[in-house]
Amino acid sequence: MNIGGVAEALVGVLNQACPALAQVDVAAVLKNIQEDINLLEPEETLMMVTKTLYVDKNRVDDYTPNGSIVHPYKTIQSAIDYVETSLIPSNTNPIVVKVSNRIYNENVIIKKDGIN
Repeated sequence: MNIGGVAEALVGVLNQACPALAQVDVAAVLKNIQEDINLLEPEETLMMVTKTLYVDKNRVDDYTPNGSIVHPYKTIQSAIDYVETSLIPSNTNPIVVKVSNRIYNENVIIKKDGIN
């Protein structure tokens, strides 16, 4: 799988479709995904289903957060709360919350296993 070419094409399309996404480094996100895939053994890739949620407190545009890269949560706790109330994290169905590089002044409480 060649993530580099896909990333370049996706960045171009997203930036044209929604200029507010220019601040989202899609190429870096896709590179991280590729690195995660490369760390897994082939049989793990087939067995494991990972859901990734994104958090970025500095987004100032108006949208309804859903944890996607396009509509990230604005607090870490809101992402964790969604996971604990709406998803079923486990060792074989992990939930990953990726947080943008910022300072978050919040106390995060995680009550369930399978959230990284």
